[in-house]
Amino acid sequence: NRYHFIQYKDSTEELYDHFTDKKEWHNIADDEHAEILEKFRMHIPKKITDDIPETAHYKFDYQNYTWKKN
Repeated sequence: NRYHFIQYKDSTEELYDHFTDKKEWHNIADDEHAEILEKFRMHIPKKITDDIPETAHYKFDYQNYTWKKN
């Protein structure tokens, strides 16, 4: 995998080229790499899911191996 792409919830992005920057020091998510960024963006879901509820509100049911609301 040559590139590492990250998109955060606020839509900021990071793109790293592991051929030239193995330690990910230089974010190259810019206009020069727009074509590469667009290829990654195609795989990002359009709808973001709701946040995961706090586990304090759930109890694990070991018999059915599921989470149940308290």
